[in-house]
Amino acid sequence: MEKSNSLYDFIRLIIITFSLALVILPLLFLISNSLKPAIEMYNNSNFLPSHIVWDNYNNLFSPGSNVLLCIKNSLIVTVASTLISLLFGSLAAYALGRLPKSKIIIAITTLIVAVRFYPKITLVLPYFLLVKSAGLLDTTTAIIISHISILIPVTVLMMSTFYAQIPKEMEEAAMIDGSSVYSTYFRIIVPTTTTGMAATAILTALTSWNEFLMASSVASTNALTLPIKISGFITDKGTDWGSMSSLSVITILPMLILILFTQRYLVQGLTAGAVKG
Repeated sequence: MEKSNSLYDFIRLIIITFSLALVILPLLFLISNSLKPAIEMYNNSNFLPSHIVWDNYNNLFSPGSNVLLCIKNSLIVTVASTLISLLFGSLAAYALGRLPKSKIIIAITTLIVAVRFYPKITLVLPYFLLVKSAGLLDTTTAIIISHISILIPVTVLMMSTFYAQIPKEMEEAAMIDGSSVYSTYFRIIVPTTTTGMAATAILTALTSWNEFLMASSVASTNALTLPIKISGFITDKGTDWGSMSSLSVITILPMLILILFTQRYLVQGLTAGAVKG
């Protein structure tokens, strides 16, 4: 029995170590590339730089660079998309979960799921033409709208799971005491599902922060976000690996800090949504 447990622990350790290596090594390689001298990008195959230089980071924030604009745009888009999607998506999830299961409700739920899973590249051209006709090309508003269309289905699917865990008797008792539907939702349902909303907000923020396809289709200069800026280092003259690596590290940091400070809510929220009772 002890041998069996020891073997199990050893196999589990190997799997955990391998999984961590898959996640951490690419990040370490990215950081190493961002600190390498330009000449070593092509002539030095070593994992670590011969000496650390900060030229790549300095070049990003040199006069005339628009990296700060990209950071500001990414923050605006992510915060606005997350808040709007969480507000309307959670309300929609609550309504779909509490309304009688008619054919219309089932059809709406199925449509939301379908919107979540069809390939977004099919919408690039029609969305570009729509934004152009509305005069919203190269604006953060156009990117926010596209991100909301991606995030609301995610929010509805996730929040539906959390709302399903709440006994309807709690709402019925509140309504017997004279509470309206809106009062019941904001005073009872929302506080009860705080961890679920936090988990949903974190995942939607990550999705919006990293989204590239829809944003790149409508942004060119003034509304550039960080993922678009990173892709801009690939040109017909070659790839600026140093700048691309350093900006990638900068792009990762805000979401990494967010996850480190909110991982407890993320784990609690996802666990609460996965376990019934």
